[in-house]
Amino acid sequence: GIIMVDQDNKGKYYNPGFHKTTNIKTWNGIIPIHKLEIGNTINGSKIIGIIKSNNKDIMLYQYKGIILSGLTVVYHDDSYCFVKEVGKQLGYNNDIIYNIVTDDNRICFNDLEFRDFNIYQDKKLNDLTDYYLTSYNNIEKLIR
Repeated sequence: GIIMVDQDNKGKYYNPGFHKTTNIKTWNGIIPIHKLEIGNTINGSKIIGIIKSNNKDIMLYQYKGIILSGLTVVYHDDSYCFVKEVGKQLGYNNDIIYNIVTDDNRICFNDLEFRDFNIYQDKKLNDLTDYYLTSYNNIEKLIR
């Protein structure tokens, strides 16, 4: 099933995903992410959901040649972290970004491992995300 994130006051910051130009190697060959379909297989992980967002508040980053949201979770130097901690900031999104849900919660391509949208159901990462968001929202309030 597809997981929808409630768009509450911090919902706009919760958008992980990949720019629509991202090419992903599947068992059917290399396919741009915007043409993937439920049922396609990426490195042994079956796609069970696809999420699109055109939110203009999403900050995009470049990480190892891939353009994606800063809140996408990547396996980097033996641990999981947000792309915004290890990527190069590009600017705000002006297009659709895509995220996929797989049957094992992993998106592996280009010798990289990302976690899918379901990672936000993980309590430890939710706590970490909430910590970042709370800090961010508190800083925003201080600035205003």
